[in-house]
Amino acid sequence: MILVIGLGGIGGNMALRLIEEGMAVAGLDRDSERTRAWEAESGRLAFTGAEEVPWNDVSQVVIAVRTEGQMNDVLAELPHRLGDRPTGVAVVSTISVGRAACLQEELPASWRVMEAPVSGGEAAARRGSLTMFTHASQRTVEDDQLVAALSDNEYQFDEPGQATFVKLLNNTVAAYNARGTALAMAIGASANVSGDVLLDAIGNSSGASFAGAHLLQLSDNQLELLHKDVALLGLESASLALVDLLDGWRADLARVRSGRVAGDAAL
Repeated sequence: MILVIGLGGIGGNMALRLIEEGMAVAGLDRDSERTRAWEAESGRLAFTGAEEVPWNDVSQVVIAVRTEGQMNDVLAELPHRLGDRPTGVAVVSTISVGRAACLQEELPASWRVMEAPVSGGEAAARRGSLTMFTHASQRTVEDDQLVAALSDNEYQFDEPGQATFVKLLNNTVAAYNARGTALAMAIGASANVSGDVLLDAIGNSSGASFAGAHLLQLSDNQLELLHKDVALLGLESASLALVDLLDGWRADLARVRSGRVAGDAAL
């Protein structure tokens, strides 16, 4: 059985996708409302506490919690539940590069630990069309099947931490593209250019980007996750002052998404 820990937008949808692929799946999340909703949608069991899980049935674990601190709590608990029996553990949570680089070192050598941050969002998780950035010192057929069920594209890296570093670089580019498009729309609005026309024109020209094209659909949660990843990359590349350059970016995007810019000019 595959146990998915963290049934938020990414983890919950990944778990649903794995079920569609015919795999035995259960969920674990401390939020009882979230577990009830996932159980109702999936028809499978979800637990709110580790003591409820039938650990003898667990052969693979997918960790999809939101923060590095939550991931650390999960990894501290798992050895007490799984012991040293061979188990696949895929960490899809986005964490710092330094933390990702030492995942395997502190866990049982018999575990197949895979650094596996993802990109694509909740809809791609549900479709099984994520992009996965992976590093693992050992993999089995079951691990390959897990990745294949969840992704259209996989980029494998030789050294621990590299997969996470590339994921953070990707999301930093996405954040800059989103903010750049928002600023362009604000400037266009000051010249009475239609926001819809400008966004369409950029999307069909050299300024096009995925984040820019989906600017108006970005949720507050997605904006928060992008900002988190920019901050994590900043820890590795402090000289780039990435967070400083993005000061105020969420406010810029919020004004565009609500149809307002400075001076309350309508987009």
